[in-house]
Amino acid sequence: MTSLFTPDELPRMAKTLKTLETTIDAIVCADESQHVRNHVWDRAENRKHVKQALRAAKHQADSRWNAPTSRGSHMNRKVFALGRMKSGQMNRTEAAYATTLEAARNAQEIVWYAFEGVTLKLADGCRYTPDFAVLRADGVMEMHEVKGYWTDDARVKVKVAAEKFPFVFKAVYKQPKKDGSGWRIEEF
Repeated sequence: MTSLFTPDELPRMAKTLKTLETTIDAIVCADESQHVRNHVWDRAENRKHVKQALRAAKHQADSRWNAPTSRGSHMNRKVFALGRMKSGQMNRTEAAYATTLEAARNAQEIVWYAFEGVTLKLADGCRYTPDFAVLRADGVMEMHEVKGYWTDDARVKVKVAAEKFPFVFKAVYKQPKKDGSGWRIEEF
């Protein structure tokens, strides 16, 4: 059986499968709330095809991994960790944005902020935790999502939350130095 993916692509495809499953879950949650009626997917069929392709790629990768190499054993190959930061732990972009929020709090533009301080229930079994909950000085509550890039499931969840809850939802992107640094903000 010939695999569709090379062993190097296997981690990316595993991440794609996880993103696809999360996106499907978010769309199903949104559909249950009648927010996204046009994007209902056949969950079982899509998962079946992706999982079959991943199994084939994993089998091919396993057979290559265990095969003897001219340079010695397979133990010399590098293994990299996959996954996210632990819950409650900021990445570098979030930490940089927290510094910006702290400066805004000191300037009395905002009253309070908390990292992963609020979890919103979108539907049964479907939750969304924004990166920062922010209370502005004028009393408006905002939910800020700090992103380097967007995945489909994250964008769907934010849009569903923006329709369902009375908060202002914002996506915050760090701008490169060539564009003047700072933060670019997109409001939902």
